Amino acid sequence: MNYMKTMKNIFKTVFILLLALGATGAMAQEEEKISDERITTAVETELIIRDDVPSYMIDVSTYEGVVTLAGSVPNILAKDRAAAIARTIKGVRAVVNEIDVRTPDVEDDELKEQVKEALLNDPATDSYEVDVEANNGVIDLFGKVESWHEKQLAEDVVKQVKGVTAVENNIAFEYTVNRPDPEIKKGVIRALDNSIMVDNSLIDVSVKNGVVELDGIVGSAAEKYEAAVIAHTTGVENVDTTDLKVRYWARNPNLRKDKYSEKSDEAIEEAVKDAFWYDPRVNSFDIKVIVKDANVTLKGTVDNLKAKRAAKRTARNVVGVTMVTNLIKVRPEVPADVELINDVSHALLMDPYVERFEIDVDAVNGIVYLDGEVDSYFEKSQAEDITSRVYGVVDVKNYLNVRDAYTMQNRDYYYDYYNWNTTYPKDYGITLYSHPVSDDEIKASIENQFWWSPFINEDDIKITVDQGVATLSGEVETIAEREMAVQNAYEGGASVVINNIEIY
Repeated sequence: MNYMKTMKNIFKTVFILLLALGATGAMAQEEEKISDERITTAVETELIIRDDVPSYMIDVSTYEGVVTLAGSVPNILAKDRAAAIARTIKGVRAVVNEIDVRTPDVEDDELKEQVKEALLNDPATDSYEVDVEANNGVIDLFGKVESWHEKQLAEDVVKQVKGVTAVENNIAFEYTVNRPDPEIKKGVIRALDNSIMVDNSLIDVSVKNGVVELDGIVGSAAEKYEAAVIAHTTGVENVDTTDLKVRYWARNPNLRKDKYSEKSDEAIEEAVKDAFWYDPRVNSFDIKVIVKDANVTLKGTVDNLKAKRAAKRTARNVVGVTMVTNLIKVRPEVPADVELINDVSHALLMDPYVERFEIDVDAVNGIVYLDGEVDSYFEKSQAEDITSRVYGVVDVKNYLNVRDAYTMQNRDYYYDYYNWNTTYPKDYGITLYSHPVSDDEIKASIENQFWWSPFINEDDIKITVDQGVATLSGEVETIAEREMAVQNAYEGGASVVINNIEIY
């Protein structure tokens, strides 16, 4: 048996090498030139230009492509985001997260009640059978849900509560449907094929007793992380990515086979419906998916705004989709305006990012209005996202002002590709330069952002900059690449980005 497994691994390795050899000889040599020092600098730079992590409190070191993060942050979300950001840097093979969470102390009994309240108030987790214990900021979760994705969503909701320093997720999940290993394998392959988050042509899938093993090569640490998430299809007990290697040359378009070849409208519709099945914010609703010439229209009714936004994001992550029109209606039992104002105000107060700001909340017939001042466009978007999760909210009118608007002006775009199931709406801004810079400097900075991104093939996109306005043109394969290019251009210092990139 050991001999057969060894031979299987040898044949698998030879197959991958033969497949990659023609397109990757020069790139593999180039990969060796990305020194640990350059990777460290790239990670530090990306942390600096992000508003959601306190980069000045984080230390970065790299050894043979493995990035270690140390230091301290004021909340657990910032710790997770720092690791997610590091995973998106080209050349990073893995991230070791040793950051401490130093949040203001909250008494265990009080924190326990706040966590239970957060789970109960979230429209997706309110029905979960979850028990909570608190010990010096560490939350232990127990209970049973129906899928791995529900288990993870419960953890994500808990991390939104200020005072939480760590989560021990002991929730069990029990599927309502039993699937044999061959069926599980087909489901995993189909899920990977349908997701734009992973180029899986060099991934081999095997399943034994419900445990999925992913072997082969992906182009980034972010893809490796996403592959494990996507592989948790119905019936999967665990996913092992130990033998899934990260080599950035694997992002080369020549290695993608036919992943992004033209799909029929029927195939896209089926893939979107499959993706909805694994989104716990969406799968309890009857959402109609209409596809015409790769353009997706979503119709139906949900009882919370977050579900509507999550449905759009999930659909956009499906291979073959070129546009999503979201006609889903939000129709909850709208509470009295005063009650809704209190619920939103309380939710904002519990969030570790925005709780320190004086945000005025008003509500009229389920539409919530946010006024006040925050420090960054990320915090403005975070406040809107938190509000969208409150039951009874039909829509959000976000009139929050951002301090130091001069450096942020005209930046009305935010796209978050660090979290597969997070939707941030509009408004994004970054302060990259403290002094005037030339168009040539901005262009060079944008090109640098493109080069370090594992999600963009910089050769596909042309950049021109005129008086700080960056114009992007060319062709890419997915909506995500198109939008990531916009974010990278803002991160490069553009004051405005005109996006003429087409999807082919």
